[in-house]
Amino acid sequence: MSEKQVLLYGLGNQEKAIAEVLACYRAEGKIIGDDQLEQTVGFLCVQEAGGGETGIPESEAMQPAMLFCGVPQEELNEILGQLQKKGLGRGVLKAVVTPTNRNWTFRALLGEIQQEQQVMAALVRLKKYRSQMVNLNPFDAKMMSAVMQAEQLLSSTEEVTVEAAESAYQMLREAYER
Repeated sequence: MSEKQVLLYGLGNQEKAIAEVLACYRAEGKIIGDDQLEQTVGFLCVQEAGGGETGIPESEAMQPAMLFCGVPQEELNEILGQLQKKGLGRGVLKAVVTPTNRNWTFRALLGEIQQEQQVMAALVRLKKYRSQMVNLNPFDAKMMSAVMQAEQLLSSTEEVTVEAAESAYQMLREAYER
């Protein structure tokens, strides 16, 4: 069993090509099936490669993912670059196993990563919209309140929710487009 492993989930016809890229870096690609979603990440990193059957209802299906175990940062960057060059792994969640997330179930970790991705997408949209705003009226209280809320959220060091980012975006848009 290789010390460098990548847990592959839901990649379909890309699995073989991704495994070939990983093999160039002596990293083992391990296919994770839906029946393994409740296993801890740490367990999945040390058990033999599986590839279970689909047993999860469609409504609970998780986004395709690659979870890197024991891959040094420099190699991780190279692997991601090779995947990008070959057009592989687009739209796939990617993460690294940490001492903290090792104890999470695979499902919980994917859920957390999906949530983080949604927050980041909402913040990017908010930031882009805010940067496009020109000729603001400093005497328009609703507008300035929306701008202040957006900028507070964008500069926050606290955890931001998707709902908060979407709310700020809607408030800003409504104030600017009226």
